[in-house]
Amino acid sequence: MNRSLIIVLFVVAISLAACNKNEVVTIHLAGDSTVADKPYRHGNPEKGWGQVFPLYFEPGVFVQNHGVNGRSTKSFIDEGRWSTLLESLKPGDYVFIQFGHNDSKEDDSTRYAAPFSDYRNNLIKMVDDVVEKGGTPVLLTSIVRRRFNDDGVFYDTHGDYPAVVRSVAQEKEVLLFDLHKLSKRYIKTLGSELSKKIFLHINKIEYPDLTDHILDDTHLSAIGAFRISDMVVAEIRSQIPELANKIKN
Repeated sequence: MNRSLIIVLFVVAISLAACNKNEVVTIHLAGDSTVADKPYRHGNPEKGWGQVFPLYFEPGVFVQNHGVNGRSTKSFIDEGRWSTLLESLKPGDYVFIQFGHNDSKEDDSTRYAAPFSDYRNNLIKMVDDVVEKGGTPVLLTSIVRRRFNDDGVFYDTHGDYPAVVRSVAQEKEVLLFDLHKLSKRYIKTLGSELSKKIFLHINKIEYPDLTDHILDDTHLSAIGAFRISDMVVAEIRSQIPELANKIKN
Protein backbone atom coordinates (compact mmCIF):
# COMPACT_ATOMS: atom_id res chain seq x y z
CA MET A 1 0.00 0.00 0.00
CA ASN A 2 1.53 3.31 -1.05
CA ARG A 3 1.94 6.35 1.18
CA SER A 4 -0.73 8.43 -0.59
CA LEU A 5 -3.38 5.73 -0.15
CA ILE A 6 -2.54 5.39 3.55
CA ILE A 7 -3.00 9.14 4.03
CA VAL A 8 -6.33 9.09 2.19
CA LEU A 9 -7.62 6.18 4.30
CA PHE A 10 -6.47 7.93 7.48
CA VAL A 11 -8.33 11.13 6.56
CA VAL A 12 -11.47 9.14 5.72
CA ALA A 13 -11.28 7.32 9.07
CA ILE A 14 -10.95 10.59 10.96
CA SER A 15 -13.88 12.07 9.04
CA LEU A 16 -16.09 9.07 9.80
CA ALA A 17 -15.18 9.23 13.47
CA ALA A 18 -16.09 12.91 13.56
CA CYS A 19 -19.43 12.21 11.86
CA ASN A 20 -20.22 9.42 14.32
CA LYS A 21 -19.36 11.69 17.23
CA ASN A 22 -21.63 14.40 15.87
CA GLU A 23 -24.49 11.92 15.57
CA VAL A 24 -24.43 11.14 19.29
CA VAL A 25 -27.31 12.75 21.18
CA THR A 26 -26.80 13.38 24.88
CA ILE A 27 -29.61 13.37 27.43
CA HIS A 28 -28.53 15.18 30.60
CA LEU A 29 -30.43 14.31 33.77
CA ALA A 30 -30.68 16.91 36.54
CA GLY A 31 -32.40 15.69 39.67
CA ASP A 32 -32.39 14.26 43.16
CA SER A 33 -31.98 10.80 44.69
CA THR A 34 -34.88 9.31 42.74
CA VAL A 35 -32.87 10.05 39.58
CA ALA A 36 -29.27 9.59 40.74
CA ASP A 37 -26.86 6.71 40.16
CA LYS A 38 -26.37 4.55 43.26
CA PRO A 39 -23.32 2.42 44.13
CA TYR A 40 -23.36 -1.18 42.95
CA ARG A 41 -22.48 -3.13 46.07
CA HIS A 42 -23.85 -5.81 48.34
CA GLY A 43 -26.40 -4.44 50.72
CA ASN A 44 -27.50 -1.56 48.49
CA PRO A 45 -30.86 -2.34 46.86
CA GLU A 46 -31.55 1.33 46.03
CA LYS A 47 -31.54 2.51 42.41
CA GLY A 48 -32.38 5.81 40.75
CA TRP A 49 -34.45 5.62 37.57
CA GLY A 50 -31.69 7.52 35.77
CA GLN A 51 -29.34 4.67 36.57
CA VAL A 52 -31.21 2.15 34.42
CA PHE A 53 -32.51 4.66 31.85
CA PRO A 54 -29.50 4.28 29.46
CA LEU A 55 -30.35 0.60 28.97
CA TYR A 56 -33.38 1.56 26.88
CA PHE A 57 -31.44 3.18 24.04
CA GLU A 58 -29.64 2.04 20.94
CA PRO A 59 -26.06 3.27 20.31
CA GLY A 60 -26.08 6.95 19.44
CA VAL A 61 -27.73 8.13 22.66
CA PHE A 62 -25.56 8.96 25.68
CA VAL A 63 -27.17 9.57 29.08
CA GLN A 64 -25.20 11.79 31.43
CA ASN A 65 -26.71 11.53 34.89
CA HIS A 66 -26.03 14.61 37.03
CA GLY A 67 -28.61 13.62 39.66
CA VAL A 68 -27.42 13.69 43.27
CA ASN A 69 -29.04 12.57 46.50
CA GLY A 70 -30.75 15.24 48.55
CA ARG A 71 -30.59 18.05 46.02
CA SER A 72 -33.23 20.67 45.34
CA THR A 73 -33.28 23.26 42.57
CA LYS A 74 -31.66 25.66 45.03
CA SER A 75 -28.80 23.46 46.23
CA PHE A 76 -28.18 22.05 42.74
CA ILE A 77 -27.63 25.59 41.47
CA ASP A 78 -25.82 26.92 44.56
CA GLU A 79 -23.31 24.05 44.58
CA GLY A 80 -22.34 24.71 40.97
CA ARG A 81 -23.80 21.45 39.69
CA TRP A 82 -26.06 23.26 37.23
CA SER A 83 -23.10 25.24 35.87
CA THR A 84 -21.16 22.00 35.42
CA LEU A 85 -24.05 20.51 33.45
CA LEU A 86 -24.24 23.58 31.22
CA GLU A 87 -20.52 23.39 30.47
CA SER A 88 -21.00 19.96 28.90
CA LEU A 89 -24.24 20.85 27.10
CA LYS A 90 -24.08 20.91 23.29
CA PRO A 91 -26.66 22.23 20.81
CA GLY A 92 -29.13 19.44 20.10
CA ASP A 93 -28.79 17.85 23.54
CA TYR A 94 -31.71 17.29 25.89
CA VAL A 95 -31.91 18.17 29.59
CA PHE A 96 -34.46 16.35 31.71
CA ILE A 97 -35.10 18.33 34.91
CA GLN A 98 -36.79 16.70 37.91
CA PHE A 99 -36.75 18.34 41.33
CA GLY A 100 -39.27 18.84 44.12
CA HIS A 101 -38.70 16.20 46.79
CA ASN A 102 -36.18 18.36 48.64
CA ASP A 103 -37.31 21.85 47.65
CA SER A 104 -40.15 21.49 50.14
CA LYS A 105 -37.87 21.00 53.18
CA GLU A 106 -38.70 24.22 55.03
CA ASP A 107 -36.39 23.39 57.93
CA ASP A 108 -33.31 23.36 55.66
CA SER A 109 -32.28 26.77 54.33
CA THR A 110 -29.70 25.23 52.00
CA ARG A 111 -32.41 23.34 50.09
CA TYR A 112 -35.77 24.99 50.65
CA ALA A 113 -37.29 26.74 47.65
CA ALA A 114 -40.81 28.10 48.12
CA PRO A 115 -43.02 26.72 45.35
CA PHE A 116 -44.43 29.91 43.83
CA SER A 117 -41.27 32.00 44.11
CA ASP A 118 -37.79 30.44 44.35
CA TYR A 119 -38.76 27.01 42.99
CA ARG A 120 -40.63 28.51 40.07
CA ASN A 121 -37.84 30.97 39.33
CA ASN A 122 -35.19 28.25 39.51
CA LEU A 123 -37.08 26.12 37.01
CA ILE A 124 -37.47 29.09 34.67
CA LYS A 125 -33.75 29.81 34.94
CA MET A 126 -32.92 26.20 34.09
CA VAL A 127 -35.23 26.20 31.08
CA ASP A 128 -33.87 29.53 29.80
CA ASP A 129 -30.25 28.42 30.28
CA VAL A 130 -30.80 25.22 28.29
CA VAL A 131 -32.56 27.04 25.45
CA GLU A 132 -29.80 29.66 25.33
CA LYS A 133 -27.24 26.86 24.85
CA GLY A 134 -29.25 25.34 22.01
CA GLY A 135 -30.57 22.39 24.01
CA THR A 136 -34.08 21.09 24.59
CA PRO A 137 -35.36 21.31 28.18
CA VAL A 138 -37.85 18.76 29.45
CA LEU A 139 -39.56 19.36 32.79
CA LEU A 140 -40.54 16.35 34.91
CA THR A 141 -42.76 16.43 37.96
CA SER A 142 -41.56 14.46 40.98
CA ILE A 143 -42.60 10.85 41.38
CA VAL A 144 -44.94 10.30 44.31
CA ARG A 145 -43.97 8.88 47.66
CA ARG A 146 -45.77 5.74 48.76
CA ARG A 147 -48.34 6.97 51.25
CA PHE A 148 -51.51 5.15 52.33
CA ASN A 149 -53.67 5.92 55.36
CA ASP A 150 -55.03 3.32 57.77
CA ASP A 151 -57.94 2.67 55.42
CA GLY A 152 -55.60 1.90 52.53
CA VAL A 153 -56.34 5.16 50.71
CA PHE A 154 -53.44 6.84 48.93
CA TYR A 155 -52.57 10.45 49.79
CA ASP A 156 -50.01 12.80 48.25
CA THR A 157 -47.18 14.69 49.99
CA HIS A 158 -45.88 17.04 47.29
CA GLY A 159 -48.26 19.95 47.80
CA ASP A 160 -48.04 22.70 45.18
CA TYR A 161 -44.74 21.64 43.64
CA PRO A 162 -46.06 19.45 40.78
CA ALA A 163 -48.56 22.16 39.80
CA VAL A 164 -45.75 24.71 39.59
CA VAL A 165 -43.80 22.46 37.21
CA ARG A 166 -46.87 22.08 35.01
CA SER A 167 -47.43 25.83 35.05
CA VAL A 168 -43.83 26.62 34.10
CA ALA A 169 -43.91 24.06 31.27
CA GLN A 170 -47.05 25.68 29.89
CA GLU A 171 -45.74 29.22 30.32
CA LYS A 172 -42.38 28.49 28.69
CA GLU A 173 -43.92 26.15 26.11
CA VAL A 174 -41.55 23.29 26.86
CA LEU A 175 -42.05 19.54 27.10
CA LEU A 176 -43.57 18.11 30.28
CA PHE A 177 -43.34 14.54 31.53
CA ASP A 178 -45.88 14.39 34.35
CA LEU A 179 -44.29 11.60 36.41
CA HIS A 180 -46.24 12.72 39.46
CA LYS A 181 -49.53 12.00 37.72
CA LEU A 182 -48.29 8.77 36.12
CA SER A 183 -46.66 7.36 39.25
CA LYS A 184 -49.66 8.32 41.39
CA ARG A 185 -51.98 6.42 39.06
CA TYR A 186 -49.65 3.43 39.07
CA ILE A 187 -49.13 3.29 42.84
CA LYS A 188 -52.86 3.65 43.48
CA THR A 189 -53.53 0.81 41.04
CA LEU A 190 -51.02 -1.44 42.80
CA GLY A 191 -52.42 -0.61 46.21
CA SER A 192 -50.78 -0.50 49.61
CA GLU A 193 -49.18 -3.93 49.59
CA LEU A 194 -47.97 -4.46 46.00
CA SER A 195 -46.57 -0.92 45.80
CA LYS A 196 -43.97 -1.85 48.42
CA LYS A 197 -42.05 -3.60 45.63
CA ILE A 198 -41.52 -0.26 43.88
CA PHE A 199 -39.87 1.28 46.93
CA LEU A 200 -37.37 0.02 49.48
CA HIS A 201 -39.24 -2.49 51.58
CA ILE A 202 -36.34 -4.90 51.89
CA ASN A 203 -35.91 -7.81 54.28
CA LYS A 204 -32.32 -7.97 55.51
CA ILE A 205 -31.99 -11.59 54.41
CA GLU A 206 -32.35 -10.48 50.75
CA TYR A 207 -28.92 -8.79 50.75
CA PRO A 208 -25.87 -10.35 52.45
CA ASP A 209 -24.49 -7.09 53.82
CA LEU A 210 -27.70 -5.71 55.31
CA THR A 211 -27.79 -5.66 59.09
CA ASP A 212 -31.40 -4.49 59.39
CA HIS A 213 -34.62 -4.31 57.38
CA ILE A 214 -35.24 -1.27 55.15
CA LEU A 215 -38.60 0.50 55.13
CA ASP A 216 -38.37 3.47 52.78
CA ASP A 217 -41.36 4.85 50.85
CA THR A 218 -39.46 7.56 48.94
CA HIS A 219 -36.52 5.86 47.24
CA LEU A 220 -36.77 3.30 44.49
CA SER A 221 -35.94 -0.37 44.35
CA ALA A 222 -34.52 -1.83 41.14
CA ILE A 223 -38.07 -2.77 40.13
CA GLY A 224 -39.24 0.76 40.82
CA ALA A 225 -36.37 2.30 38.87
CA PHE A 226 -37.30 0.27 35.80
CA ARG A 227 -41.00 1.05 36.15
CA ILE A 228 -40.34 4.82 36.34
CA SER A 229 -37.96 4.54 33.39
CA ASP A 230 -40.76 2.76 31.52
CA MET A 231 -42.92 5.84 32.12
CA VAL A 232 -40.21 8.22 30.94
CA VAL A 233 -39.63 6.17 27.80
CA ALA A 234 -43.37 6.07 27.08
CA GLU A 235 -43.40 9.88 27.26
CA ILE A 236 -40.44 10.04 24.88
CA ARG A 237 -42.30 7.81 22.42
CA SER A 238 -45.31 10.11 22.68
CA GLN A 239 -43.60 13.52 22.62
CA ILE A 240 -40.08 13.28 21.15
CA PRO A 241 -40.19 11.25 17.91
CA GLU A 242 -36.55 11.98 17.05
CA LEU A 243 -35.51 10.25 20.26
CA ALA A 244 -38.18 7.59 20.07
CA ASN A 245 -36.58 6.05 17.00
CA LYS A 246 -33.43 5.46 19.06
CA ILE A 247 -35.21 3.38 21.72
CA LYS A 248 -34.57 -0.35 21.70
CA ASN A 249 -37.40 -2.55 20.55
